[in-house]
Amino acid sequence: MKNIKIYLKPFMALLMVIILVASCRPEMEELELGPAPEASFTATPLAENPNKIVFQKTSESGFMYSWDFGNGVIAKVDKSVSIDTIHYPAKGDYEVALTVFGKGGSTTVKQVISIANDDLCSNESLIALTGGCTAVAGKTWVLAPKAGALVVAPPTGAAWWSSGAGDVTGRPCMFNDEYTFKTDGTVNTLTRNMNGDFWVDEEGGAKFPSDMPAIGCFANGDIPAKYDGWKDANLTFDLSSESLKVMGPGAYMGLYKAGDAGTTDVPEEANTYTILSLTEDELVIKKTYDWGSWTFTFAPKGATPEEPGPVTGTNILKGSNMDAADAASWTSVDFAANAATAEYGSSGALKLSSGTPDVNTFIYQAVDVEAGKSYKVSADVKGDGLVNTWIEFYFLDAVPAADPGANGKFLGWSTWCAGNGTIDGNINTVECDGGGSGSGDAGAIISFTESKTVYFGFKTGMLGDGSWGADGITFDNVKLIEVE
Repeated sequence: MKNIKIYLKPFMALLMVIILVASCRPEMEELELGPAPEASFTATPLAENPNKIVFQKTSESGFMYSWDFGNGVIAKVDKSVSIDTIHYPAKGDYEVALTVFGKGGSTTVKQVISIANDDLCSNESLIALTGGCTAVAGKTWVLAPKAGALVVAPPTGAAWWSSGAGDVTGRPCMFNDEYTFKTDGTVNTLTRNMNGDFWVDEEGGAKFPSDMPAIGCFANGDIPAKYDGWKDANLTFDLSSESLKVMGPGAYMGLYKAGDAGTTDVPEEANTYTILSLTEDELVIKKTYDWGSWTFTFAPKGATPEEPGPVTGTNILKGSNMDAADAASWTSVDFAANAATAEYGSSGALKLSSGTPDVNTFIYQAVDVEAGKSYKVSADVKGDGLVNTWIEFYFLDAVPAADPGANGKFLGWSTWCAGNGTIDGNINTVECDGGGSGSGDAGAIISFTESKTVYFGFKTGMLGDGSWGADGITFDNVKLIEVE
């Protein structure tokens, strides 16, 4: 016990000294952080694009700024960022917050920014269609100058009809129509320029509507005034990821009669198409009805026309040279007396001349085809001074006892779709009236679902006021090629 007292006394003495010293210190001074910094900013839309907002800090205090621009993507903390330009592609309200840090702490101020419209200039599909908001003249599209630019198809299965490469020149008044799309980021416009002419289409084999002049190309002035909406037009459009809607009097693209709900005989105020493809080099749109569909393929103006590729394979016809010795391979059927005079070997070809108006001459041969194989028609046809005349190629299941009309027609050319004058070229490139009932034309290639004997042939004729010119019409190198 004695030893414990000895060590405890010094400790107690030291404790007393500490207490006395502490009790004699003056009170500690309060530390002041100073006032909180001010926080304020302005938000100014760019004149050329109201979806881009210039934010600028207007308070002077603070040494660091934190921005939250309300779009869920952009937030910045920086010692020096007092001004920034932020892009809001989509319309809506955005709460923007600025937090300013200073010696006295931090202050946050908020402001709601309202964006009135989507920024069309940032839409990649719209840029492909219009050339972008900076394209003052917009971007002009035409029907693609190639086979398959126009397709009519049932709800399922192969197309009933598809335009051939020859339609580019055979229907010039369709393929020269221009569709110019333009946007300024707010308003979308579409200008349709027919270049002075108009294609009159058929419905059920007759001109449509019935008060049109005829099937074929005509000057705009020859088309009744009641259809002015189908001619040159200033329209507007809406574009989504799946559809293109054209609006305004006579709204359509490609073909006037393909209306919004079906075949129409009056100009409409709106037409909506499903987009199958939209790139810088191609626009494919489709109209679907309960009976089937129309599909239109467009290309930028100035696109190079498609050149027919070489056809390789075995020709399964006989007498293709159309020389005198080849006459035995072909049979002629005249659907009335005094039909055309047929001369095999005339200048190395078959020449038809001295035809009687309104009488068709049909020349054919039987040929065996195999299921699943593809065959391409090829024939060089030439004539000059042609007026109100037609030339048509057929596949029939039997020898026709009467004029087959459109039944079984596969390829065709006429002065109604090509204009009076000259034909000179291969039928699969110059044709302009392909595809009749029960057949289809896809670049002059056809296939069959069963192996059988078919009757391949061609016919030609003229109306009462028609003409085959001074030298008639010649056919040469008539082939049906089994495509490899």
